[in-house]
Formats: sequence, structure tokens, C-alpha cells
Amino acid sequence: MTPNELIFSLSGLLAMCGWVPAVFFPAAPFTRILVHKGLIPALLALAYGYLISRYSSEASGGFGSLEEVKKLFSADGLLLAGWLHYLCFDLLIGARIGLEAHHKGYSKIWVVPVQFLVLMAGPIGWLTYTVADRLHTARAMR
Repeated sequence: MTPNELIFSLSGLLAMCGWVPAVFFPAAPFTRILVHKGLIPALLALAYGYLISRYSSEASGGFGSLEEVKKLFSADGLLLAGWLHYLCFDLLIGARIGLEAHHKGYSKIWVVPVQFLVLMAGPIGWLTYTVADRLHTARAMR
């Protein structure tokens, strides 16, 4: 197993170790430490930083066009860094949604599927929660 394969495997496991408490125990003290206060996201961010510093000099490309982005992510180390970016930010958004929904008293029956949507398609999950939350708030104000 290469170092990058090991980072890939461990980072997925680490992210799931954050997602489980964020979904099922959003306000628990251990969830605050592991996720909300940033222990697991920090570990993912450190691995991300390592990969960026290690592989950025090996890649051509950039962010000026789709073709440049494609070249940038053709380097396995930077592709892995991009994956860690997704894991970290989706976890942070999903955990925040869970905590906010918990404080607002929303039912897990609809919050958990929205969190799953964040896990699988981050921005769509965030948008779904945001729209549902605003609709709920607007109805409550009537």
C-alpha cells in the first residue's frame, strides 16, 4: 500500500468517525470535541496541507480554466488533496446542520437524509437544509 493509498483509507475512516456522532449525537460533548471544535477536521486539514506542500511543485495546471484544473488534478497527490478538501468541508457543513437542527428541535426523520445528501452531494444538501429551514422559519412567523 502506497502512502497516498494509506492516507486515502485513513481519511475516509476518520471522516466517518466524525459523521456518525455528528448525525446521531449532534450536541454531545464528544461530538463537540471531535467535530465542532475541530479535532477530526484539523487532522484532515493537516493531511491536506501535507499533500499540497508535497505535490504542488509536481503538477502543471492551475485554476484559470477547466483544462488547467484537469491538469492540476491529474497528479494523484493533488487529486487526493482535493478529496480531503471534500471530506473535511462536507463534514463541517453536515455537523453544523445537525447541531443547528438539534437546537431548533427539528426531527431527525428529515435532518438525517439531508445530512446524507451533504455527505454525497455537499452543496445540494446544504441548499436543501437552508431552503427547508427558511421555509419553516417563514411559516412560524405567520
